Amino acid sequence: MWKKFFHPIIDKEKLKVVCDLDLEKYLDNLGKLQAVKEGEISCYFCEDTITLENIFCFFPLSGDVKFVCDKGECKLKLSRFIDKDKISL
Repeated sequence: MWKKFFHPIIDKEKLKVVCDLDLEKYLDNLGKLQAVKEGEISCYFCEDTITLENIFCFFPLSGDVKFVCDKGECKLKLSRFIDKDKISL
């Protein structure tokens, strides 16, 4: 349920959280808002289209921003991805 209010952003140093009310502004600052609205962004794990309604989180990786949808299996894959030190909290 908390995902309706917050979207974690993974950073090498700390975990950041963006409130839903600020999500569009933050995505715009990242240069990703239009791409999300136009269906051009895919989930890093399942490749489903990311929308403003199904964003679970996004994080930096290899100089780009990766997105994860709110499917349970993708959340689990994200957890495993973090555990394998692919990204740090």
